[in-house]
Amino acid sequence: MNHIRSWLPDAVAIILLVALTVASLVPFHMNYEAHSPLTPDLIIHFGCYFALSLCALYRRYSPWATLLTVFALILYGGLIELVQVHFGRSASFLDFAANTLGVTAGWLTLFVVRR
Repeated sequence: MNHIRSWLPDAVAIILLVALTVASLVPFHMNYEAHSPLTPDLIIHFGCYFALSLCALYRRYSPWATLLTVFALILYGGLIELVQVHFGRSASFLDFAANTLGVTAGWLTLFVVRR
């Protein structure tokens, strides 16, 4: 049982990363009227990257490994936004900001829980 717990967070992180990549590159249009800056799309971006960062950082205890993982996830969030324009979607700075806030919130959550 301990053996499964040791690799499960990394496996879930890989599955989430693949799912995020596919979902980010498939042409999709959300129809909603934006009456506030907090749209359903931004909430989804935040939640997905929050969950991804929790899983990816769960077993990272070294400060350098943690920082490298956080940097890689933020870089991934930015690159995926830039690549989307080649798949019939548009790049959005607000989506990138929501991705970054999700990663940062996951990182801070684990930091507080581990204290």
